[in-house]
Order: sequence, then structure tokens, then C-alpha cells
Amino acid sequence: MSDRPALDLIEELRLRRWARTHYQPPAFRESVLHPVVQNEFEAMDAERAELVIEDSRAQAIVPLQDTRILRIDAAHPVGKPPRSKSGILREMARVEEEVGIGHDF
Repeated sequence: MSDRPALDLIEELRLRRWARTHYQPPAFRESVLHPVVQNEFEAMDAERAELVIEDSRAQAIVPLQDTRILRIDAAHPVGKPPRSKSGILREMARVEEEVGIGHDF
């Protein structure tokens, strides 16, 4: 029988979450870790091994030829430079004066 008292579900879940958050590769693990933490680390090792196998399989697939048509359009014609706000307000005032409408800016 173990020296450790039995864990309730909440405490076990906390330990497993802690293990997920503080994962350590096997070379850096301490042997004094709680068995639940060690178990979760081992489960994570297995998950990572599966990902490596799946990734190596995915790299073995030859991609299809790129069939997109890429083109480079000609440059847009250069227009007038952008106007300042004060220039726009002066032009609006001039037009309103011609038309006979007045606003206070």
C-alpha cells in the first residue's frame, strides 16, 4: 500500500491541470513528483509521440502543383496629393459662398 492518502476527484484534476501547465520533458523531470503528475506527463509524452508520427506522415504527401494564376498589374496613375483638412474647409467655404450657403466652421 502507498504512503500517500487517497485523492478526491477535485484534487486529482488540479494535479493533472498543473501537470499540463508545467510540462517537463522526461530528461528534466524529478522523481519526487506526485504519481498523478507523472502519469499525466507520460500521457502527454504519448500524445506528443502521436503528433510526431502524424506530422511525418503528412510531410510524405506530395503537394499538388499550384494552379493559381498570379499576375502583376501595372501601377496606378499618380493623382493629386491628398489635401489637408484646412484646404478642404477653405474650398467648401468658397463653393458655399458662390452658391449662397453659409456655415460657421
